[in-house]
Parts: sequence; C-alpha cells; structure tokens
Amino acid sequence: MAKTLLYRLFGLGGLSADLRAALDQEGIVLLDEGISGAIVFKNFRAPGRYHGWRWSWFSGSLVVTERRFAAYTSVQHFTKIIDVPFGDPHMRLLEGSVGSPGRLVIRFDAGEFHESWSGSIECRFNTPLARSFLERLELGR
Repeated sequence: MAKTLLYRLFGLGGLSADLRAALDQEGIVLLDEGISGAIVFKNFRAPGRYHGWRWSWFSGSLVVTERRFAAYTSVQHFTKIIDVPFGDPHMRLLEGSVGSPGRLVIRFDAGEFHESWSGSIECRFNTPLARSFLERLELGR
C-alpha cells in the first residue's frame, strides 16, 4: 500500500525526530509511518462530547517497541490514539483483527481507558504489515 499523499507531500503521519529517538531507545520491533486509517466512534460519550456514530480519516503511524504498542494520527497536530505498555492490564482489553488484506482493526471500550468516557472506539489502519502487527501483539487469540 502506498503512503498517504499528506505524508508524501508534507510528512504528516510520520514520527517526529524526537519521538522517533525516544521509540528507538525502547527498541522498535515494527513500524509503519504515513499510513491511512480511520477512527470510528460508536455510542461515544465524553465530557462535552457525544457521537452516536462518527468516522474520521487520518494519516498516521503504528509502532511496536520492546515495551509498548502505540498508534499516532495527524489529527489535531499529532495525537496518540493508542499507547499501551505490554505489561499493562489494558493490553488484554484491546481486540484485534485483520479486517481485509492490509487492514489492521483494533477495537476497545472507551470506558476501560478513560473513567469519564463510554462507548466503543474502532481504529482501522491500512498497512501491508497488518498480519505482522496482529501476530506480534497477540490480539484476538
């Protein structure tokens, strides 16, 4: 799969030099930058926000280090949408699958990660490494 146009033209969806250096210190195992994706909110509630169903595209990055799984988007500058250390009990709350060839799907209950949130969040990442990420994370088993 090709990198997003925003990544190819402006570098949006790639890791900053500072963040890349920090992740290198943790030992990057898998990385894919400048990939397209979507985030879907279902019956989502947070203070001041409600979405019965909302869908947003993004250009972003996926990374697995020796210590954590993280996903970043270009939405609102550069935002972490997933950041879970492997020893954290929240890791087992993530549900993963390969929705179609080259698409990693990660689902979770928003309330499990933020006390004042409810509903579900589904993140879809278009990456040729989808199967490798899923196997490395051992989600959906």
